[in-house]
Amino acid sequence: MIIWWNGLSQRERILVGLGAILIVATICWYGVWRPAVYFHQAAASRHAMILKEKQTVLALVAQIRALGPARKMQGSSKPLAEIVRDSLGTAGITPGRIEPDPQGGVRVAANAIPSTQLFPWIAQLQTEYGISLRHLIVVKAGEGTLNLDATLSDGR
Repeated sequence: MIIWWNGLSQRERILVGLGAILIVATICWYGVWRPAVYFHQAAASRHAMILKEKQTVLALVAQIRALGPARKMQGSSKPLAEIVRDSLGTAGITPGRIEPDPQGGVRVAANAIPSTQLFPWIAQLQTEYGISLRHLIVVKAGEGTLNLDATLSDGR
């Protein structure tokens, strides 16, 4: 390589040097600068989207809080376990287990529940009966289905 370089004229050395500088500049531009700018813009876009979603969630939380505490339906004298069992049937959810909890609630377990049924059922319990969740574990069971393990309490 040194012999080849020394064999070049001054003018050829300048041209080869300029070509090397051009190649290095092109590699830096397309291999370093452009990807860095792209990733920066993508991160900024994701950040803006997340901030927008956060504002939406905060607005929804404020709306939920404005509704006030959950109220029990007047005249509901059924035991908690019976209310839960009936509401599960109405929601189309087959429970795997419904048993009393030592602390005065009801433990419920069910498998392979579509999320479109599970979360509306929980919301219905809270809004119509004033039943709250003391403990909730939801695990993805399969595509679009969830496994539930929860302890419900009526606040009495």
